[in-house]
Amino acid sequence: MFLIVPVTFGTSASALHGHPGDEAPTLPRSVEGASRVAVLAAKCLLAIAFLVGLASTILASA
Repeated sequence: MFLIVPVTFGTSASALHGHPGDEAPTLPRSVEGASRVAVLAAKCLLAIAFLVGLASTILASA
């Protein structure tokens, strides 16, 4: 999955006119929320894969 970010991302109107802003570039809340959901989904998938692997190992040795 790719994220397309505009060239003016993280810049204010004053920064576009040659006056540097004091604010640091930050991600929009929707992007932060999406990345948190993606990390949570990845953790869940890893946990499920671990449990399936553990169960299949136990069943194969029995």
